[in-house]
Amino acid sequence: MKKKLIVSLSFIFVLSVFMFAQEKLAGGILYGPNWACMVSAPQGWSMDQETLAHYGIYGLFYEDGKEFGGNTPIIYINTQKLNDDSDTELEKFISFDTNSYKNNGHKVNEYQLKNIEKKKIFAYKISKENNYEICAYTRYKDCCFLVILTAHDEESITKNISNLEFIINHMAYMELVNNKPN
Repeated sequence: MKKKLIVSLSFIFVLSVFMFAQEKLAGGILYGPNWACMVSAPQGWSMDQETLAHYGIYGLFYEDGKEFGGNTPIIYINTQKLNDDSDTELEKFISFDTNSYKNNGHKVNEYQLKNIEKKKIFAYKISKENNYEICAYTRYKDCCFLVILTAHDEESITKNISNLEFIINHMAYMELVNNKPN
């Protein structure tokens, strides 16, 4: 009962934030066919659910006071439906995704995120010319969540690793029953 109350109150809070139609938020809810995920922005960052919505990306994060584009480091969440809810399917998708980077001339190396709590993460550092990324893959049910930090220089990547870890740690999955929070 306590869990249902917390989820309900969280859901009402997030809905009230949306009712004020703010473009940049401290967090929000991402959802798919059989999952929902509450996510929070790190301190000093905002969640933008509009800028990349036409690409199906509703979880875009960047520093307050900065605009999307140019040299602004960003973190975004993308999702990919898997064939089933197994780690084997997640690993197949990761292999496919990292190989596509390699086939396009990117350097791909495993990367260790050190401050992740309660989530199994596979992370890779990807680079080519002036584009650097840390791609973190995690699974909930039959959905792969790609949480990606991207910047034009390695210094910005290093400076923002803690923000990437914060977002991953503050992704709270919610069970859905008939597409309603449980």
